Amino acid sequence: MKKLFPILLVGLLLVLIGTGCRSKASNPESVAVTGGWTISAPEAQGMDPAPLARMFERIDQSPRHDVHSVLIIRNGVIVAEKYYQSYTENSQNTVYSVTKSVTSALVGIAIEEGSIQGVDQPVSDFFPEALAVNPDPRKSAMTLEDLLTMRAGLEWQEGNPAYRSLYMSQDWVAFMLNKVLEDDPGTKFEYCSGCTHVLSGVIQKATGMPTQDFARTRLFEPLGITNYRWETDSTGNTIGGWGLELTARDMAKFGTLFLQNGAWAGQQIIPASWVKKSTRDGIGAPGEWDYAYQWWVKADENLYAAQGMYGQKIYVVPDQELVVVVTVGSTGGSDVGDLVLRSAVEAVND
Repeated sequence: MKKLFPILLVGLLLVLIGTGCRSKASNPESVAVTGGWTISAPEAQGMDPAPLARMFERIDQSPRHDVHSVLIIRNGVIVAEKYYQSYTENSQNTVYSVTKSVTSALVGIAIEEGSIQGVDQPVSDFFPEALAVNPDPRKSAMTLEDLLTMRAGLEWQEGNPAYRSLYMSQDWVAFMLNKVLEDDPGTKFEYCSGCTHVLSGVIQKATGMPTQDFARTRLFEPLGITNYRWETDSTGNTIGGWGLELTARDMAKFGTLFLQNGAWAGQQIIPASWVKKSTRDGIGAPGEWDYAYQWWVKADENLYAAQGMYGQKIYVVPDQELVVVVTVGSTGGSDVGDLVLRSAVEAVND
């Protein structure tokens, strides 16, 4: 028996390595059924560990960084994971505008279920009373797609003054829809967190349940996400544009769900057509990143990202089966996401 033990041990290691090498797309149960992750050496997933080591060294040697977590997934398995300060794999991270990408996914699910007719449905169908307070005939043309693509046309300048006014209002959705139209809906990109909150109001109105409850039953529970918090507004409506707290690993699950075209453990959670529309077809927004349905996109690099203030990131690189997650505090490190992404892409050598 003693002579057989080394042979058995080698056999077990080969089985484990083989499991680690298996693509998530061909074995979705590897994450969903166990509720955890398979962890693999980068080399086993066709990645050179040297760029990753240099990346972590740069982060560790930076005296001003406020990084909380770094997570790299390839082929559905974790190849690099590190936590800083007091953060762990169970720590909730304030993800800020990453929340928007989650809200958008819920809109797609609600459309698939028939609670919402489609992206061309007018916002006035859901809140005619709010739009009647400060009427403008152009508002009747505002659609859900205008909100999704940040082209609602409503007066809004992203920043603390806008947030303060929203927080002081008695009804956030009505406050947003009562704003004047600065541009015709559907004509001009203007980043507007308050507009995404209106989408949360639409979800609640259309489904008859709070957005957070809809997210729990349709999205979080199927992904095995239970360790989260989501803030509400003054009327108890789930905040659509921010306010969500997730663990880094659960952020990675959400990114992996999109990498797999909305499928998880044999279940189509988000329509594949919605994933494509959300992450591929930019509207021509100005700047380095284009914008689709609440996701930032770089079509020429086949790259898209959910991004939040201070440097919260979920990057998805479909061509290389990569998902990259970075969470950062409020005192520095907003450029770390780019460092981690580029290092991960450089490390792929197959």
